[in-house]
Formats: sequence, C-alpha cells, structure tokens
Amino acid sequence: MLIAALFLCVLAALALWVRAVQAHFARVLDAEDRPERLEVRTADGWTLHVFHRAPAVRRFEEPIVLCHGLGNNHHVMDFRPGASLARALVDAGFLVYAVDLRGAGETVGPHEGPLDATVDSHVRADAPAIEAAVLAHARARRLFWVGHSLGGLVGLAGRGVGTLRHLAGLVTIGSPVFFGLQRHIVLLLELSPWLALAGRAPLDWLSQLGAPLVWLSLGARTFSLNTNNLAPRSLRRLLGIIMAPAWRGVLTQLRAWARVDRFGSLDGAVDYRATLARLDVPVLCVGGTVDRLAPPAVVQRAFELTGAADKALLVVGRGQGAPVDYGHGDLLTGDRAAVDVYPHLQRWLEARASRA
Repeated sequence: MLIAALFLCVLAALALWVRAVQAHFARVLDAEDRPERLEVRTADGWTLHVFHRAPAVRRFEEPIVLCHGLGNNHHVMDFRPGASLARALVDAGFLVYAVDLRGAGETVGPHEGPLDATVDSHVRADAPAIEAAVLAHARARRLFWVGHSLGGLVGLAGRGVGTLRHLAGLVTIGSPVFFGLQRHIVLLLELSPWLALAGRAPLDWLSQLGAPLVWLSLGARTFSLNTNNLAPRSLRRLLGIIMAPAWRGVLTQLRAWARVDRFGSLDGAVDYRATLARLDVPVLCVGGTVDRLAPPAVVQRAFELTGAADKALLVVGRGQGAPVDYGHGDLLTGDRAAVDVYPHLQRWLEARASRA
C-alpha cells in the first residue's frame, strides 16, 4: 500500500509540474503576436488546425504550407520572434500557413474512443484537405509545400501518389527517404511502441518534464538537434511548446521502414520511394552537416533519386560557409537559423513564385 501511495504521489507531482510548464508557455505565447487559426476538415472526419500569417503587402500569388515532422507541431515552423521561418516568409511577401497534422496541437478526431493514425493517414487524408483549404483561403491555384523531416516525406509521398495535385514547388528539410544508414534509430523505433501503449507516445509531456532542466542537455548533439545552436532560453522554449504526441501507427510504420530500409505504405501496396522518380515540380532538399536523423549522404541520395527537372541540394554547416554545424531541428529553431538557413529557402521560393 505504501509503495502504491508513493507511486501515485510521484505521478501527481509530475502531472502538476507539466501543467505548470504548460501554463507558463501559454502565457508567453498569449503575450506575442499570434497567427490566425483556421479549421480544416478531412474526408475521414478529422478537424485539423492551420495557422495563417499574412504580409502587409502580398508580393507572391502562391501561398506556402509549412508542415512539421514527427512528434512536433506548427511551432517548429513559427518558433519565436527572430527565429521563425513563418515570419521570415511573411516578411518576404508570402501568405504562410503552418499546419498541425492530426494528433498535434488541439486537432480533433471524428469520434470518441481510441484513435490511431499512420503516415498514410497524413499523406492520403491530411495533405489533400490542407491543400484544398489553403488554396481556397488564399484564392490561389497552386502552393508551395515546405516540410520538415516527416512533413517533407508527406509532401514527397503526397505528390508522388497524387494527393497533392496543385504544387508549385516542394522543399524538404532534414527528410530521409532512406533508412539503412541510421542504425542507431532502429533501436529507438523498436522500443517506441512501448511508449505508445495508450495509442500515442506522450512526447509532449516527456519534453515538458525536462523543459526547466535544459542545462542537462546543453553542449550535446542529440539525435534530434545540435543543442550547441540554441541558447538555454531557446532550448527551454523548444522543449515547452513544439513537441506533440506520436501515434502508435506512425511509429509502427517508421519501425517497418527502418527494419528493411523502405519508404512505402504500411500495407506494402505503395512504394513511395519509387514515385519520386516521376516528380514533376521543382524540389529543394535541405540537410544539416551533423543531422543524425537525415545525414547529408541520405539527403543527397534523396536528391539524386528525385526526377524533377528543376531540383537543388542544400547542406548547411561549417564546410558550406556557415559558422556552425546544423543538426535536425535546429535547421529551423537554431538561434542563427534566420541568418544561415532561412535566406536560402526564401530565395529559392521567390525565384519560383508568381508575382501577385
């Protein structure tokens, strides 16, 4: 009885800790310039959220969709003033829409009870619903899809199978389409279903538990980012606001990809990697020199496989002229990302956009 009581007390204390962290960052965000939130309904009944920012003067016809990766939400694309890809592109004159895929943020499922999702759900349901809603809201015929990590894979697969039909261009940031080179990730994925026994792995809670203790990870290169590129305050904010739960189905699909180095639908019917050869829109593949989830060699292989006539490869780090090496998440949230990364993306998009 005593052990059970102590266990319950520990759980209660951890829950209160997380709630306090959430309340703190809610106040921080409320004090800042927040984007307009739009609701998007998918064909299978989900309500997704899209966060819209508009420029003072619209210079380009095509809007930009910013799509987060695994275990993240839209805040990774709109991190903070001074380190926000969304704000940088708005300042350049684009309409910008940062999305929360199903399960991230406050997205709502179609019914009560256990829910699950796969990468295929994002490709076949979320992506086309977002595309249609953004085009209607922006009154445009085409859009750019900019995806980080899994968000880039959703863009590649969506265009490959035809669920994203109206793209003007596609940017992937740290998106691996090959998985055989990252064996250290396989063990994590093998263990991941145990974190998702209730349907989703609570990555947001685990991250928020550690938000006040950022000094434990300072100076380290984790598998998800190079923490040398974030000041303590930035890293604390990252842990507090950008993480989201990860679906058991998504983790299962990623585990299957890592086991046999494939990039395809969960049922094996569609080889997403094979569809890349017939991509017919401009593509930019971006990677970081010390990214462990999408190493430069893997990003280059994806670039080479892409069949687009207009394609480019960008690796950001010391060897390419940047003063620091970049990992995975810090390509977007790093303290110098607005100087070392965003301008490259902005110039590429502007060169392929239509003047409004």
